[in-house]
Amino acid sequence: MKMVNQLWSAGLLVVLGVAAGCNPSKPLDEKQATATAAANAETAIQQAGKALSFIVEDSGTLKTVSSAGTSTGTVMSQTAGDMAARGAVAASTAMPRSMLKALVGPTVSAQLTGTAMPTMMTTEEQFDQAASELRKLMEQRLFVDTNLEGNDGTTATYLLKPDPTCRPLPADDAPAGTVPDIDAHCQDELTKVPVRIAVTHDGDGSKLAVQIGPARLQLVAFIVHSDFLAADVDLAMAKAASDYIDAQLGTDAPSRSFDRLAGTLRFSLKRLGEQKVMAAFSILQAVDVAETNGPEILTAAADPAYALTGDGASKLATLQVGLGASEIDDPWNPQGTAPANRDERMTVGGVYGTYTLDENAKKITLTDVGMGEEKVSVRGMTILDLNLNADALRRFSGAVTVNADDTVHVELMPSFNVNLAYDYQSIASELASPPSAATLHDTYGVALANGAGAVAFDTVKANGTFTGGLKVVAGTLTISAASAPDATVTVPAGKCLSSPAAAPAGTNPLLGALSVSDCP
Repeated sequence: MKMVNQLWSAGLLVVLGVAAGCNPSKPLDEKQATATAAANAETAIQQAGKALSFIVEDSGTLKTVSSAGTSTGTVMSQTAGDMAARGAVAASTAMPRSMLKALVGPTVSAQLTGTAMPTMMTTEEQFDQAASELRKLMEQRLFVDTNLEGNDGTTATYLLKPDPTCRPLPADDAPAGTVPDIDAHCQDELTKVPVRIAVTHDGDGSKLAVQIGPARLQLVAFIVHSDFLAADVDLAMAKAASDYIDAQLGTDAPSRSFDRLAGTLRFSLKRLGEQKVMAAFSILQAVDVAETNGPEILTAAADPAYALTGDGASKLATLQVGLGASEIDDPWNPQGTAPANRDERMTVGGVYGTYTLDENAKKITLTDVGMGEEKVSVRGMTILDLNLNADALRRFSGAVTVNADDTVHVELMPSFNVNLAYDYQSIASELASPPSAATLHDTYGVALANGAGAVAFDTVKANGTFTGGLKVVAGTLTISAASAPDATVTVPAGKCLSSPAAAPAGTNPLLGALSVSDCP
């Protein structure tokens, strides 16, 4: 759900820049451009809701697969994760929340800042609500005559004033003629930090640039063509805008500040049909996001890094993943006493593959899905090394199908082989609770192989005599630990694996907790 929220939140931001196709040979008519923008914004978001909402329905395939304990649903619904998302958050939260809320509405603002409250509305209804809010804001709060600073024929500039920009929209059930009070925080912030939106022609559409301060530092540029909406964020430019906001607002500034912001991000929404869209996240230039006293994220260029195509009519969705090599340098401070540092490093050699969801068939097809080697180190000393299918190009294909009883059938080719090595000896003395000798270092392996054939397993629900687990359908499942070769767990086809109790004292903590038995 998180990934879909992030994608549609980015799409909602994009539609701030929705404008009608403009003829660049004619002077810019700001009233026509912004009025059409508001209408197109509402339509674009409504179409996105129709196209994508089925993906995260509570009774849908993804939710069933995720609840059954497989990772495929999580990958499709939460694709970007921290690796790519933090750069977007850096840009979207550079503005104080009250100001952001005035610009994009409460629904979008809550999604971007992670403050959305639980709701009884369906996902499609949430799209519709956000679309309606955004259109009203554009028509009644942003692109109004009192905000128009000037139009030189090629650029119309709107300088956002506290009144009406900082007046919340009336509640849906408010009496006619209700005029809400100006938000005091927003008023104070807009008084201290001038915010402009510059509207220009761009191709067959328009470009809207959000500019901060008297130097008109660009925070984000919205590009809108007839069937394509995009928000481009140059992180270096966004940092300059963010630094100005921090300087002007002091203690009222957003809580996050950054040592470095570099790279270019694009969020885009392409309309492919009445109920079909493609939402994408691209890293146009390699990203370096270093949060002050916090982590640093470096990610290679990838266009797109993630692309989610949804067709609400056919209930088909395809997620293409192409995230490049990435690195996260985190503070290492296990006891809370270390000075600021980024001594813990995680590297991932890319995440890739194609996931195709057929909701009607309750099936997810996997094509060349995988990830590069993942390592975690502290001050250059490796403490964790994770490898997936290292002898098979680090990828696999297959299918995940929901059975009639809501269990899940998984079939993979050529095999599934995960190897995890960890060694905490170099940092054990720094931990608040050092690991025991039995868990200080080890190498675990999980392999499901069937010669040249496909491997398969089913999830199995718990009943009165079985605690729940999985049944090997094709191939042999082997789970091993270098520290306990005699305790290797082997599950042949037709048998079930479960974990009915904790490992007995003196046994391997993982292998000792596993049990192979007849299936219920």
